Amino acid sequence: YTAIRKHCTCHPMLDQMVQVQKVPQSRSIQVLGFSSTLQLLELYFENTKRSDGGLVESTDGHQEHAIVTFKDKSTMDRILAREHVLNGQKLIIKKYFACLGVLTGPYQPAVTPSDIQIKIEDPAVMAFIVKASNLRLSIEANLREAGCRVSWPERVNTPLILQCTLNKKTDGYYRASKAWGGNVNQIIHSLLSKYSSERITIVSGIWDKFKARVNKMIQKQDPEKLTITLSKSESLCVLAGLKSQVTKVLDQVKELVNAVTIEYELSKVTFLDKIQLDECWQKRVLNYHELANVSRLYPRVEIESARPESSIIFLRGCSDDIQRAKRYVENFLYAVPRRVLPVSVTTKTLLIGCESKDPILSRMNGRFVHWEASGEGHAVCIYALDEGDIDRWIAEIGHVIKEHKKNIDNILENDLRRVIANLEHRFPGRLSVLRNNNSELEFSVFWDVETDVLRMFNQLTRKDVGFNKKKLFYPK
Repeated sequence: YTAIRKHCTCHPMLDQMVQVQKVPQSRSIQVLGFSSTLQLLELYFENTKRSDGGLVESTDGHQEHAIVTFKDKSTMDRILAREHVLNGQKLIIKKYFACLGVLTGPYQPAVTPSDIQIKIEDPAVMAFIVKASNLRLSIEANLREAGCRVSWPERVNTPLILQCTLNKKTDGYYRASKAWGGNVNQIIHSLLSKYSSERITIVSGIWDKFKARVNKMIQKQDPEKLTITLSKSESLCVLAGLKSQVTKVLDQVKELVNAVTIEYELSKVTFLDKIQLDECWQKRVLNYHELANVSRLYPRVEIESARPESSIIFLRGCSDDIQRAKRYVENFLYAVPRRVLPVSVTTKTLLIGCESKDPILSRMNGRFVHWEASGEGHAVCIYALDEGDIDRWIAEIGHVIKEHKKNIDNILENDLRRVIANLEHRFPGRLSVLRNNNSELEFSVFWDVETDVLRMFNQLTRKDVGFNKKKLFYPK
């Protein structure tokens, strides 16, 4: 003390002489930043569990501060050694000397920290986190421990909102509120740093095939670790998720892109292939209807036949289009409605001939139907584009071709042969006759000549009048 006093006497401070004198040791503190009553403040400092204090000798209240005097100086020392929070407010405590009076200083009451907005610059990562429900729960749990609640945005281009949930009534709130912003920023950025995204541009030529292949890869991914998103408008394949998983799958996607690109380049090479048609009806139904559809569906495939009667159809174009066109034709031919219709021998004979086509087809009103009667057996195979057209064709056959049977027991053999020859000469291809046995004649005839044929056969009936034979009339 003597040395300090001598120094201050000999050396001015800021051009002012300083007086030094002894003062009694203080047992008082100056308290700022409280809103409670003096009685509650006194009880707080006497509560050893709350404040680590002791007996209070006196408490003097003023407008913005209070002077608390303890009975023991060691109690004051313990009070000054730590922070104090009362009713959610941090108390500002300083040592008080009566000779110095009240020491003024900055007073900052504890306030709730403002919300923090976190803008995730990568929208793909943001979209991944929003969709990964387990990941969101993990992030929420980590932030909850730091006194923070997170509000997830509805759109990927809007920021996260972090809200403070610290309790003002707990000890240490003032210090925790000051450190809250830095803590939650560190937590959220540490979590987000584990995730990333990658983008791969896909050329339009391979998009459809690439999409079909990569969809199988998408189905195998754990949505909590990685998502693969396709954007046709931007020609992009976007991978987002854990950095390790993104790196791993990115290599697989690049390999897939290379493979599909090679296939695409090969597909631009022109190939020549053919479709072998083993049956006549196949080419007829294709030429009538479906080849035009094939050309429309696969415009890059040229379709040509060697000659009209050829059973081969040639396809020229890229390999993929040719194979798709061939599969389309094969599936179409397989699905063409068909039916086997039992008919008499005489009717089948007429259906084989060319004369039957126009009368029958004219009644179909342009509907496609094709029949083949050249095979063995008493049946006709019918082909159409619609099952109902087959039923209609069968009905029209009954109108166009008439079947008859006639007993010929009383007809002379020579007369019968002469009439049949005469009818076949007059109506070539429009009459078919079969003699089942010596007593019955079976024949099929077109409807427009049915009357003449029946009249001539009916004139062959022999009528016995006594022992005279009626002279037969043979039309010329």
